[in-house]
Amino acid sequence: MKSLISLIILSLYSNTLLAAECDIDLTLEHFINGEYETAAQYATPCAENGDVDAQAILGDYYFYEEQNYEAAFQWLEKSSKQGDPYSFFMLGLMYENGYYVEKNHTAAIEYYEIAANEGITEAKFNLGYIYGVAGWGSSLKRDYKVAAKWFEEAANDGDPDAAYNMYIIYSNGWVSGNSDEWLQIAADLGNEEAISQLNEKNKTLDIEKRLQEMIDDYSTSQQ
Repeated sequence: MKSLISLIILSLYSNTLLAAECDIDLTLEHFINGEYETAAQYATPCAENGDVDAQAILGDYYFYEEQNYEAAFQWLEKSSKQGDPYSFFMLGLMYENGYYVEKNHTAAIEYYEIAANEGITEAKFNLGYIYGVAGWGSSLKRDYKVAAKWFEEAANDGDPDAAYNMYIIYSNGWVSGNSDEWLQIAADLGNEEAISQLNEKNKTLDIEKRLQEMIDDYSTSQQ
């Protein structure tokens, strides 16, 4: 019984020490390894001391792991004020979908644009989606040229779905461009739909080639 009590006391003491320590390197290590709860424990004292990485990690943790959108918003707002690019993306996501805050499409676009201009691929993709697919009715009409701009930037970052959306935009004639080139790029990046379409296209070309060879052979034999 005494040993059990000792273990409980030791566990509580260890957790207290963990919560009291600020080690941003350990925070990042646990976060990268997917140990989000432990990362959050290490991040809390760092975030309270104003560390921007720790604040962003807590915002991410409360958003995705706890679905505590109020806490997520509070930490992301703090880290965004210190210029963290990914926090701007997350705030855009919250305003777009109404997590904790009221939906505000204007604010969502503003935050996404800040994040996109700082190189956040997800923000570039979301802007492409907003302008090319969502539209948001009368508050924002579709603009395929703007959509293509953002999808192309995301594709250049290596996003396979953005590359495929470039193919969709060009193949439908919404913007003038080489759709075949983007289908190949999307397939090379690993987009499953692009790979499937390209395979079917190549099969059709092979059949057409074989038919033409048969026609040529027949024509030659009749000469």
